[in-house]
Amino acid sequence: MQKLLLLINLFLISTSFEASANRSMYVDGFETILGNTSAENTLLNYAQSHGIETLLLYGLHIVNANHDLPNPATNFVLADFIYKAKNSYGILYIAATAENGDFFTNVIDPYNNSRSDPLEKFDIYNLEFEYWIGSSTGPGGYYCTTYLTPNGHPCNENGAFQFYISILETMNTLASNNSHPITTEAYVGWTTVGQADTIGANLDRLRLHAYVSDPNTSFNYSEDRLMDFANGTPGLNVSIIFSSEPTFMQNWLDNNSMISAENIYTTDWMNGSSGWPNNINLEGFTYFTYTDMTNVPLPVELAYFGGQAIDLGIRLNWGTLSETNSDYFEIERKNMNTFQPIGSIKSSESNTSGSQYQFIDPNPNRGENYYRLKQIDYDGKFHYSNIINIPYLSDRKSTKIYPSFVKDFISIESNKKIDQILIYDTNGRKIKEFSDIDPIIAKINIADLFSGVYLLILKSDSKIESFRFIKQN
Repeated sequence: MQKLLLLINLFLISTSFEASANRSMYVDGFETILGNTSAENTLLNYAQSHGIETLLLYGLHIVNANHDLPNPATNFVLADFIYKAKNSYGILYIAATAENGDFFTNVIDPYNNSRSDPLEKFDIYNLEFEYWIGSSTGPGGYYCTTYLTPNGHPCNENGAFQFYISILETMNTLASNNSHPITTEAYVGWTTVGQADTIGANLDRLRLHAYVSDPNTSFNYSEDRLMDFANGTPGLNVSIIFSSEPTFMQNWLDNNSMISAENIYTTDWMNGSSGWPNNINLEGFTYFTYTDMTNVPLPVELAYFGGQAIDLGIRLNWGTLSETNSDYFEIERKNMNTFQPIGSIKSSESNTSGSQYQFIDPNPNRGENYYRLKQIDYDGKFHYSNIINIPYLSDRKSTKIYPSFVKDFISIESNKKIDQILIYDTNGRKIKEFSDIDPIIAKINIADLFSGVYLLILKSDSKIESFRFIKQN
């Protein structure tokens, strides 16, 4: 029983991490943001600081009217935004959201094909067509008059569902014929068992809404629909949508955190059933929408974040203007398309005047190294810093001592724990001995030594290194 509980706890930790590492956000009003440098940077800074890795863009029909997206002579405004998001702000994926197949066929896919740089392209085709809403699909409704009647479908839920599936089929055809990897996905509210089976067979990822005011009820709210998809399409990837609208989770998110909501859902997922969750992949969480989320607080105000290459690796430095409820900083380095933790430093607790921090990465990559900070609160909230790039071109040295001419203290920098430090004079006599030197930078007091030449021996991990220094009065 103990072993089983341990395995479950490990799985919960793993699932929680994966959920927070697959966080998406719908961006409403994008047509008013695009081309406005200040508004673009505000959006991207928000996404970066809140760990958003995928942006789903609304309003592209208006963007197309303003910039003719299939035309490379005019679509550079969108291309520049997507490039900036991916290259400078750590956004991994950009999704084009639309409600009909013609728009994907005649606008989105031609836009992608007009750009040669993958960093300028859409990575996801996202369908939002709410076929289950009778007021839209019934006679006189928006979907009825705009799409169903012109395409020969009856104005009811069945006709709307058939049109919905035809859009997914169009998206899949476009994705399979595109040289750039495209994920097809759709937003879903309510389904029948048969609808769930058909939808799951026609997309790569499902975004399923759990529109509640408190995440403690979100799993129960979505469980029956998840079960239908899991039983009908084993292995389906699902992202759960939380709404930050005032009638749903806005108040809760203003007073708690995204990761707390995600952990609640993930725990309930694990405890909710012994069978069907194994047939479906919980692939993170999606937030609706950007303008409803701008009040989510950031308790740590970062003053700067930078770094430089040194002999032992890369030294990172950052400072805060103020800190409230901050527990620790996790340092992350980019590996392929994901950031992975390489170390952590405890915060200076609640500090209204700010603090300075330093961390040495002893094993940087030769060439470019991208870093970001993940600041984690006591209550589980976390926020990301901006991303910095520190090139590293020199060969690493394992240990460095300085200065060569010493009066009082000699400094030792090492990327590993030092078990023992020995100092000998020129006659081979041991003069000083120090043990268990753990800090990356250690200072040894030799002020009491006579002037002359000495040998310093470092022992660590069965390795012995020797250095000479001169003691001066």
